[in-house]
Amino acid sequence: MENDHGDPDARVFLALIAEAQGRPEEAASRFVEALELRPWDPTAHFNFGRHLHLRGLHNEAREHFREFLRLAPGDPDAEGVRRLIEEGKR
Repeated sequence: MENDHGDPDARVFLALIAEAQGRPEEAASRFVEALELRPWDPTAHFNFGRHLHLRGLHNEAREHFREFLRLAPGDPDAEGVRRLIEEGKR
């Protein structure tokens, strides 16, 4: 791994870069790596959920969105995430 020394934040950042550059599989892999290192990270769950949602993987996205809400219920993005979860139930 590129000199990130196992830093989950660096992996999330690399995932976001890969996503922006149109490399969704690499992005997903980086998000998974970040969550393996720090499974309690609400930011990683939020971003991976968003990534999966944008790729049409709504069931998988909901799992990460729910974990995000469990870990950070008062986050400013929480209400939008709740709406996405509700929309997915319809």
